Amino acid sequence: MTSGRSFDTSIPQNESIAIFAALTARRMGALLVANDPLFTTRRDRIVALAARNAAPTIYSTREFAEGGGLIAYGANLPDVYRLAGGYAGRILKSEKPADLPVLVPTTFEMIINMKTAKALGLNLPPTLLAIADEVIRVGEPSSATGRNAPCHFLCRHSRSTSISGPAGSCSEAPGSLHER
Repeated sequence: MTSGRSFDTSIPQNESIAIFAALTARRMGALLVANDPLFTTRRDRIVALAARNAAPTIYSTREFAEGGGLIAYGANLPDVYRLAGGYAGRILKSEKPADLPVLVPTTFEMIINMKTAKALGLNLPPTLLAIADEVIRVGEPSSATGRNAPCHFLCRHSRSTSISGPAGSCSEAPGSLHER
């Protein structure tokens, strides 16, 4: 977690409350939680502390937003796992690992939790909501799904998700970018 400054990540879990208090005292504008096992193993605690301290926070995986975090933006993990599986298959078919190209994630997803935005008193711009892969709305389950979700003017589905937006139905393939 950073607020424009770094701090020692070897801090024990029981000191996380003090960390949030120190960041809040520094009047941080927002918080970015990096993709690290230190943070993912403490997901519920970090989300709760961010909420308690009214800290707008961006996380790297969808589970944080589904668990009450404000925004998650990061690589689409199922796609990353598919890439890894393809690599394993190629190696099992006797290809030399040294001959395989380096692959990086190409599909990213953004999940916005409007329940949390409302609790923080944030009014997120419609353009941000329009490019989100999933928007968790007040009164909806945390992880809405559905292939024919309402479509935005620019609709980017990295997986089958329900996206709130102008009336209409999107039948494009997941991962496609298209204009309505």
